[in-house]
Amino acid sequence: SGLSSFPLVPGHEWAGEILKLGPAAPSHLHVGQRVIGEHCTGCYPQAETQTTRCKICCQPGGLLRCPQRKETGFFGREGAFQTVMRFPSWQLHVLPPGTPWELAVLAEPLATACKAVRLANINTNLEPKNGIQPWVVIVGDGAVGLLLLQVLRVRQRVPRVCL
Repeated sequence: SGLSSFPLVPGHEWAGEILKLGPAAPSHLHVGQRVIGEHCTGCYPQAETQTTRCKICCQPGGLLRCPQRKETGFFGREGAFQTVMRFPSWQLHVLPPGTPWELAVLAEPLATACKAVRLANINTNLEPKNGIQPWVVIVGDGAVGLLLLQVLRVRQRVPRVCL
């Protein structure tokens, strides 16, 4: 069965320009700004007027386990492979001036790579044991895999990597 079903408009790694704002949009957002958006939402907030959330969403990282969550381009919310996309304003992040579109769309996979390094505790767990240097194995050479490799290289904490 799975979480997604067709028809589906994919596209969770995206960047765009604000064309229109609703009346409840935050004051720091303006028409014409270039933005990226978070791809996952728990049950709160899914409407600008909603003020409650479930016990799961109240926990750190809980929105990823929320039974009512929506993920852009996967399930519950149409993705960015469309001409115009409606998106919750509270999930938009303004891009710094001059950020190329090609880099902006990598924000979500880069965040995923950084989170993987943090959750794996790689900054502290890679000490040699019995004189043997540890390995990090990256499965896949897609955007997340290659960005993960870059994050590990920048942190200079990984003596050996298998991609």
